[in-house]
Amino acid sequence: MRNAYFGDLHLHTSYSMDAFAFGTRTTPEDSYRYAMGEPVEYFGKQWKRLAPLDFLAVTDHAEYLGTVRESINPNGPFAKSEWYTAMTSSDPKVSGQAFQKLLGSTMANKPDSRVQQSRLAGGCLGELRSHSRPVLHAG
Repeated sequence: MRNAYFGDLHLHTSYSMDAFAFGTRTTPEDSYRYAMGEPVEYFGKQWKRLAPLDFLAVTDHAEYLGTVRESINPNGPFAKSEWYTAMTSSDPKVSGQAFQKLLGSTMANKPDSRVQQSRLAGGCLGELRSHSRPVLHAG
């Protein structure tokens, strides 16, 4: 028997540095809800699939997983830090430079110690774990 399944094998959420830089603010949970046919907000509008997907793989990058997203959280681990001030600057040049430093450290394989602290990474991973759940549907 042959069956055709429809889905997405490569999706980034706001936990990936590049997707966040391009304005994505969805979480893994939002993505799975969307894949199952539930409405979600995306770039300020409500979106809903016509039919649910059979599968979805959230493939966020491991480097700085969730930390860029947390860098603009006024109640997060970066609040009141130099990093928070730079990332939330209304001057696109300032926030762009902060992001470029992070991107450069990734490409050079030299993590920025200001944002790669275990307490920060642990908080982001804890949030990820709270959103992760296996979603298996027969059929």
